[in-house]
Amino acid sequence: MKIIREIIAFAVIAMMLSCAQKSQDIGSNAITLASKADTLNYCIGLMLGNNYLQMGIQQKIETELDMEIITTALSTMLTEGPTLIPTTEALLILDQRYNDLKEERLMKIYDEGVEFLDQNKQKNDVNTTESGLQYKIIKKGAGPFPTIYDEVTVHYHGTFVDGTVFGSTQGEEPVTLPVNAGIKGWTEALQLMPLGSKWILYMPSEIGYGLLGNGSNIPPNAALIFELELIHF
Repeated sequence: MKIIREIIAFAVIAMMLSCAQKSQDIGSNAITLASKADTLNYCIGLMLGNNYLQMGIQQKIETELDMEIITTALSTMLTEGPTLIPTTEALLILDQRYNDLKEERLMKIYDEGVEFLDQNKQKNDVNTTESGLQYKIIKKGAGPFPTIYDEVTVHYHGTFVDGTVFGSTQGEEPVTLPVNAGIKGWTEALQLMPLGSKWILYMPSEIGYGLLGNGSNIPPNAALIFELELIHF
């Protein structure tokens, strides 16, 4: 039953997405929630749509929808009629398509990072290390260099290559952490920075969060940019 519900939910979402433009033209004010049932149905639609949007693959899927096939299959399921494909197999097909789209999205993120870093390293004020770490010196400190065994206090401002901020201590207290406790790019850069320095770091995903990402905040394969200031150690 769980599988059946998931298949039906996917079909409902697909229909909602195909009608998205029509809904935008009509506007939400054309819908009247006259009863508790109306309100419940509307909430179900909102939540299904929201869950689908979290996949980040809406536009790609929309181009593949065939409403006649979708509505036929939905009607068959709701009336418990014979299906052309077993529901267990249907779920596997949907899972595979989702995984394919997810892989495409991750490759796009990776390629965008590589393109940015390839162009960035051509700048005269950008230095590149053997690991692929790129850095630009904003302020050169005059103090000693941290070692991998030290604990440092820093300010940072992290963005993706498109400028989207994913983390920052701007306007907040600095953070304190061991040099070897962060991502590889940080560990390498901190040992190159004299105390009092402020650098901008440009990291390929291999020395960032790599194939795993960092929760929902940083996707896999993402190149990262950090403005990093070494305050104390």
